[in-house]
Amino acid sequence: GISFNHSVTALLSGPAMIVDNVTWHVWAVLGFSFLVDGLVLAKTTQGLLASKPPDMTFLQYLKTLRDPTTFAVLLEDSAACCGVVLASGGIALSQYFGMGIFDNLAEFAISGLLGAMGLALVKINTESLLGQAVSPTITNRIRSMMLNSPAIDDIRNVQSQWVGPYTFSFKAEIDVDGTYLSARLQTRYSHEFSNLRAKEA
Repeated sequence: GISFNHSVTALLSGPAMIVDNVTWHVWAVLGFSFLVDGLVLAKTTQGLLASKPPDMTFLQYLKTLRDPTTFAVLLEDSAACCGVVLASGGIALSQYFGMGIFDNLAEFAISGLLGAMGLALVKINTESLLGQAVSPTITNRIRSMMLNSPAIDDIRNVQSQWVGPYTFSFKAEIDVDGTYLSARLQTRYSHEFSNLRAKEA
């Protein structure tokens, strides 16, 4: 909020003062920041790519993740790297053209980037706390596997909810095929049934 207010005020106040000589210290700090955040971002992305199923794209896999911590690291370091690039571009253009508006525009863009990242993190954490429903793709796969059993006729009223980053609850009403179960029980306990009939006789 403070950065956004400052950037808007600077844009509305007219041409900004140009600093003629930006020392190497500024570029060193920006470069070091980009290096550190870039390494963390690359490491996080590498781990996600290693765990990604081969039949899914990276974006599709991100939509299935339930770990808010991983999302936070990914968003924060992505925003940090983009912010460094924007800041470097704003300073470089301001120095080259002698116009401070480029630096102000870069600050404005960085403020918007940070605001968007904050809203995204709030959305992700809210969904995690409220217990979002499992995607239909997962529940349909579970339903298909269960229906492959000859003992199950139908599955109704499916309810699901994420209870952790990698854990979810699944509840459903199941219609059982009584004929199939009776046939299996008859085969399994035929000896016991024969003994009972013999005793009754």
